[in-house]
Amino acid sequence: MTFLKSRAFLMILGTILLFAVGALLIYGISSHTEVGMMPETPDWHRSDFPLKVCAHPYADSMGYAENSAAISDATAAARFAVNVTNARLGFRAFSLGTSCEDVDI
Repeated sequence: MTFLKSRAFLMILGTILLFAVGALLIYGISSHTEVGMMPETPDWHRSDFPLKVCAHPYADSMGYAENSAAISDATAAARFAVNVTNARLGFRAFSLGTSCEDVDI
């Protein structure tokens, strides 16, 4: 019983635990993959851009076509989002389609 309380036993136990925690930490970091990250980057070409974006206002889809203010606000918000994204990317990656019919889904 005195061996379990001895300094040598506690040093050995602490060293084993330190190596075990270190090995698990290294394994966790090396095997970690981000959620949602693609395992392979798609092969994009310059001719693939701009991608057309269809923004279908919620008010229009609910049959409130007479509420033109809501539709123009939604269209303006979509146009702003596309312009900000293009500006941050540094090139024209997206263009806003005039209607959802001219966007391939």
